[in-house]
Amino acid sequence: MAFRATLAGRGVPSAGVFVAAAAGPLGAVVAVGEPTEVGKLVRLREVALADDGSVLVRATLSDGAPGLVRVRAGRVDRFAVLGDANDLGRGFRFADVSVRESADTGVFLGLQEGLFVVDGPGRVRRVAALDHPGARGGKYAELDPPVAGGDRVVFGANLAGGRSAEVLFEAGRGGARALVHGGERVGHTGRLVDLFGSSLDDLVRASVAGSCVAFETSLTGVGGSSGIVALNGGPRIVARVGQHAPGGGTYREFGTPAVGGSCQVVFVARAGTSDTPSLFRAGAGGSRRLAAGGDETRTRVGGTFRSFEAPAAAGSRVAFHAVLGPGREGVFFARGGCRMAMAGTGESEPGGGRFTSFSAPTFAGRDVVFRASVVGGSAPSGIYRAMPSGPCTQVPPPLATVVAVGMPATPGNTFLGFGVPSGNRRGAVAFTADLTGAGPTDAVVLDQ
Repeated sequence: MAFRATLAGRGVPSAGVFVAAAAGPLGAVVAVGEPTEVGKLVRLREVALADDGSVLVRATLSDGAPGLVRVRAGRVDRFAVLGDANDLGRGFRFADVSVRESADTGVFLGLQEGLFVVDGPGRVRRVAALDHPGARGGKYAELDPPVAGGDRVVFGANLAGGRSAEVLFEAGRGGARALVHGGERVGHTGRLVDLFGSSLDDLVRASVAGSCVAFETSLTGVGGSSGIVALNGGPRIVARVGQHAPGGGTYREFGTPAVGGSCQVVFVARAGTSDTPSLFRAGAGGSRRLAAGGDETRTRVGGTFRSFEAPAAAGSRVAFHAVLGPGREGVFFARGGCRMAMAGTGESEPGGGRFTSFSAPTFAGRDVVFRASVVGGSAPSGIYRAMPSGPCTQVPPPLATVVAVGMPATPGNTFLGFGVPSGNRRGAVAFTADLTGAGPTDAVVLDQ
């Protein structure tokens, strides 16, 4: 078998691809930063092992271009890389590799990707596309998921052939402009190294609210290997590994943050000696722990916080999904010193069933919106809207179904599934939907 592994230790590569024979030793076939026939590879992703022992690896070359490399008998060759011409043109990103007898005859998916902004019905504009000019002399090699806050849309991208491999962009009327890039200085001595490298989640995105943007990043020169950075003018470190954490201990690792009012940043982090993460808020006025891993929820949805997904923030309000123990989850709302449960496993949902599990929530106006799975109801899953009360209470909030599996989507089609929803300040909800059974990538739906 073949696999990719992350490595730790002084003087060793950060990641490598290994092959374990049926009756032989484990051996490394390629590693990040080691010289090869195609130069040093800076990232390694999925691996496919052929019957003859050759390997196809999805990797990023030293110039930032992503693609596939073939490894055979210790030799690394370029196989298919962004920008290579084929009978359908150029500008394809390659993924989802499958091989059998030999890596020479691998089958893989070619994707032409772009980032689009919809300004209204029928008004769609392209902001960025693979293999098109990006910033700092590079071309877009990979586009990260966009996020919106107010009237701003920001997204991260990997660039090939330029002075920076990673850049955070804002989508504007005239295209995209760079906000910050890998290698940029932060503070007096620090630099940004690897944007969106969270070890607690794989969301690969920033957060934006008003003039403030926040993101998780690797750091150098600041006494900590990673941290949360806010961008409101110049970049500044909100929290970093090794810094004192509210509740005791020091921060060890961070998840993807959410930005609230006054550039207050909410994030999941591990701190101290515990492996159970906690939820924190930090900003210019100081920092505090909003929910501690291992503590009781102190809401009507009882249990102990075991893990948290990335939170949502709007003004002074925070919403989050937490796992409370085996088969027990909840969606929670926090405001000041008040914490209320919006929904929990086993509680009733509007269609007559009971909730079993939840996705990360979002805010839509004053409401908390989330996707949930259901048992015993009229539909197996849906997207729901919870309306938090003004006073702090443990009475269940009013719930409404935004959309559910089986509802009509288009003439001749019904909804079969949904992606994680997103909301705006006016209360509208957007989500991706499954109309064919191939996953929630068939349509983007706006519910106003």
